[in-house]
Amino acid sequence: MMSHPIYQYLNRWCQDHGWTDLFVERYQFWAFPPGSVMPLPLPAQAIESFYLQQRLSGKRQICLGLALVATALAGVLTTLSHSPMPLIAAFACAAIAVGLLDDA
Repeated sequence: MMSHPIYQYLNRWCQDHGWTDLFVERYQFWAFPPGSVMPLPLPAQAIESFYLQQRLSGKRQICLGLALVATALAGVLTTLSHSPMPLIAAFACAAIAVGLLDDA
């Protein structure tokens, strides 16, 4: 987790704004604000600013595009065949895409 880009960005944000001892608990980022003895969740603006700076790379665009195409095709095939199997295949495709995006 320490090498993940969001953790590095938030660590820099904490240093710039005087927050200390960044840690993650229950999928939420916590740190000690300036002059505080109790940790608080990081402001939503800090996390949102990270995601606003991120752009979709070519690999991310391809993964998302393939997942969307597979989902649309599965919706049509499910309607025509009256079988949920195409949706199950699309779910598997989307799960793989999400796994690939996590490493990108």
